Amino acid sequence: MNPELSKIQSSSIALSPLITKALKKKPTKPLGERKKAVLRQELMVLLGNTCVVASSMAVSLPSVSLTQLTSKDDIYQLSTEESSWFASINSMACPFGGLIVGYLMDRFGRKNTMLLTNLVGIIGWALLVTAPYQSSRHDIFLQLLVGRFISGLMMGAAISPIGSYSAEISLPRIRGRLILGTSIAIATGILLMYVLGYLIRVSWLLLLGCLI
Repeated sequence: MNPELSKIQSSSIALSPLITKALKKKPTKPLGERKKAVLRQELMVLLGNTCVVASSMAVSLPSVSLTQLTSKDDIYQLSTEESSWFASINSMACPFGGLIVGYLMDRFGRKNTMLLTNLVGIIGWALLVTAPYQSSRHDIFLQLLVGRFISGLMMGAAISPIGSYSAEISLPRIRGRLILGTSIAIATGILLMYVLGYLIRVSWLLLLGCLI
């Protein structure tokens, strides 16, 4: 037998267990598909949806606050026309927020747009909370309208960035459930407002609880 051929055959026999072991070994997952990376993606989408929760709370606010605001026992009693403006002015502002958010996403990116939208929402809620500290009833009502208008801008700008952001940072296999989180956040915000309205009977304390 050729000594060189015999040497090659013996080397192949010696290496065969190593080759078999290497074939059985599971391939290493890319960094973006590992467990910690997936959890990080889910956490970022969850935090991004906080603005959607706040905007849906703003939508349902009149349902739990108008009863007291229009009560004869309330010193800030709103008339029928005033209560109508209080309930609907945010819907008038909503389209403007939707129009502006497209430019903001292209100019500053999805993440920064979400942060800016949260800031706008905080300003709107803060104006609602501090309205009773105005000296006259007219100023109180005016500040309530401004706060509701700003909340409407937040409502219009809240949903688009988080949807795009979720699609961009998530893996294809979890993208569907992460984008679905926006719908869950809307329902959660409305439910949370109804729960707060049931537990807190004073409108101004209710607004303070929403801001916190």
